[in-house]
Amino acid sequence: MTNNTAYRRNEQGATALVIVMFAVLLFVTVTVGFMKIMSLEQSRSNDNELSQGAYDSALAGVEDGKRVLAACAADSASDACTVLAASPVCTTISDAKIVQAQANGEVYLKTSSGANGTDFQQSYTCVKISRNTKDYKGTLKLDESNVVPLSVASTDSFDTIHFYWYAKDPASPLKKPALSSVANPSLPKLVDWDSSGSNANPPIMRLQLMQFSASSFKQADFDGNGASHTLYLYPNQSGVTALDFASDGRRVGTLAPTLVKCANDFVNDGYACEATIKVPDTIGMGGDMRNRRAYLRVTTIYSAADYKIKLEKSGVVVDFNGVQPSIDSTGRAADVFRRVDARVELVDPNESLLYPRATVDITHNFCKTFIVALDPADYNAGSCDPTKP
Repeated sequence: MTNNTAYRRNEQGATALVIVMFAVLLFVTVTVGFMKIMSLEQSRSNDNELSQGAYDSALAGVEDGKRVLAACAADSASDACTVLAASPVCTTISDAKIVQAQANGEVYLKTSSGANGTDFQQSYTCVKISRNTKDYKGTLKLDESNVVPLSVASTDSFDTIHFYWYAKDPASPLKKPALSSVANPSLPKLVDWDSSGSNANPPIMRLQLMQFSASSFKQADFDGNGASHTLYLYPNQSGVTALDFASDGRRVGTLAPTLVKCANDFVNDGYACEATIKVPDTIGMGGDMRNRRAYLRVTTIYSAADYKIKLEKSGVVVDFNGVQPSIDSTGRAADVFRRVDARVELVDPNESLLYPRATVDITHNFCKTFIVALDPADYNAGSCDPTKP
């Protein structure tokens, strides 16, 4: 009995106490970490929601900006035209009497939730509209084309076109174009043109210039030098950058495309290829370029492409006038802001004067079958498959 009592007196329990303490600390650490993760995820979710709300608000400003442009197009004496003629300001939409702004200049967006529809605090805070832009930007899919009005202010004129194409792909920033070194190029088959992969060839661009005097012109004038031209721009390592529409292959006796020097580091204003093209005078203008009405039809061959057009007069950039207005809109949701700079296409009032863009514009085969018979069994669809290249 004495020995057992002495043994129990030597039992301290320190090890168990340490284990319990570390277990409690572990559980506290895991709980705090889990709560921290939940807090971060909740904060990230709120930020994403507010960011999307601010972006939506900025887009709403862009749409109201379109309403200002449409109102001016419908009535040249409207408040919208008065605002657009002045320097761009943040209160363009409200100054044009399209919507009513708050005292702080913001335009709140109404929603279906809440007492007054403004509980989400969404608004656009600043919308600036510029009818004149330094350039024209566009994107074309394979074999697509676009007719760009080369319209400037009535007091301006231009004698040079800067054409850029094949911009860097934001989704693949390391992707660089593979440039040909052929000296005497021809137009190959589509299957022989490498338009995909990490080092794809930039497309060949077809530029068709049509211009005439605003005072008068005849259809026969387009047969003369200066009124209509076509150039095929072939991307190359050692081509030229300075061209002239007067060197149209149909007029100088060759149908070979023009080699244009490109760079695989996109140093040409963010594009791989750039061509500086001289624009000749045309019949009826008498040297007064302010009477010019000009259009540039842009077509991409072999693959899609982004492109940009700038106009110059004696080395000075000339603004496009009302061709592709810019709408700069800033949206807000609570304390989060997003900004959108959008380009808006306007319908050219002279577009009805243009020749149709294409009589037949196809991607694959064109099949046409003629049959003259009384018996339906005589019908023969032929061997052409319109779904194949």
